[in-house]
Amino acid sequence: MTDMYHLATTIEPPGTHPHWQLLGLTIDSDTVIGTLIAAVIVIGLGLFVRAKVTSGAPNTVQLTFETVNRLMRTQIENAIGVKVAPFLVPLSITLFILILVCNWLSVLPMNFGENGGDVLPPPTSDVNLVYALAILLFVWRYVVGIQRHKGLGRHLIHVYKGHYPALGPLWVLEEFTTLLSLPLRLFG
Repeated sequence: MTDMYHLATTIEPPGTHPHWQLLGLTIDSDTVIGTLIAAVIVIGLGLFVRAKVTSGAPNTVQLTFETVNRLMRTQIENAIGVKVAPFLVPLSITLFILILVCNWLSVLPMNFGENGGDVLPPPTSDVNLVYALAILLFVWRYVVGIQRHKGLGRHLIHVYKGHYPALGPLWVLEEFTTLLSLPLRLFG
């Protein structure tokens, strides 16, 4: 009975992370380390695929990634009826693989301590990472839009007008609700 009581009192509450203090900022160390490990794995996978790319007859790795890229591009273009930007599908695949690797870090068969807690909890279990990814995509979307429409003013007019000018206020609302809904979908 006392062992069970001891186990229940030593479990950390949700949202508690080991942290570092840097210039007055609190940085969750497990999130940073887990994200860096996932990023190294994704970059390593990208370099592996890059090393396997040939200009001649494609090998299995190259065929796999080209097929996935083409399949996703075709599916997106058929669904929305618009030709997508050339960087969109590789960016989406990269983010998917990064999030997948971040989540898979929790299934590593490593535990520590008496309670058998995770050595490294998944970085996506920290709301700070998912909001950072949402802000990154929000800013990226505006940078690309500004480049595509040749200026901030033209891009904002495009966002406000949308397809139907009467729905302009809803498009503006959508811009800000997207910033909230992206992390909530990933975190939830």
